[in-house]
Formats: sequence, C-alpha cells, structure tokens
Amino acid sequence: MILDLLALIVLLVIVAAGVAMVVVIGSYPGKVALAKGHPQVNAITYMAWLGLLSFGLLWVAALIWAQINYSNNVVSNGKEEQA
Repeated sequence: MILDLLALIVLLVIVAAGVAMVVVIGSYPGKVALAKGHPQVNAITYMAWLGLLSFGLLWVAALIWAQINYSNNVVSNGKEEQA
C-alpha cells in the first residue's frame, strides 16, 4: 500500500515537471523577443505555442524570428535614415 502511494506521488511529480518544462520551453521565444524589443512579440509568442503542437517545427522558426534584430533606421542607397 505504501509503495503504491509512493509510486503515485513520484508519477505526479514527473507529470508536473513535464508540464512545467513545456511551459518554459513554449514561452522562451516570446521572452527572447520581448527582451530584444521585437515589434512582433505577440505573433512570435503565438507561433511558439503553436509550434509545440506541430512537434517543434514552428517553435524553431519562432525562435529564429525572435533573434532577428530590428531597428528604427531604414537603409536605402547606402545611407541610413531615421524612419
């Protein structure tokens, strides 16, 4: 009886750790985009969560998208102008 209870507790801890890991991994691209000041943070966050449903394919794309540096400066004809 005590081993059954111990096994159930261990199983619940493993499931809780798995859910916590999915939440941390799913929110990572959104946190990166927010930290970098990306203008499309919400789109990256949604794409990351949908990426977990697609077995990680969109999650990788969201992580790459979050790493892109955007600035307010537009470069045209080799000259930098303020947008």
